[in-house]
Amino acid sequence: MAGPAHAGLSNKEIAKRVGLTTRTIEFHLSGVHRKLHVSGEESCRRRRSPSPDPDGS
Repeated sequence: MAGPAHAGLSNKEIAKRVGLTTRTIEFHLSGVHRKLHVSGEESCRRRRSPSPDPDGS
């Protein structure tokens, strides 16, 4: 679940792709957020901001 969410897809889009309900996606992502100690809001901000270049250039 975290992969598509990190790619910037909405919960609704993820649910449609994997054939689950939006509520199921929200439930699983909340568990991911809890384990990573981030809020859903923080996760959304990270989705919108560009990833740092792994080469450091």
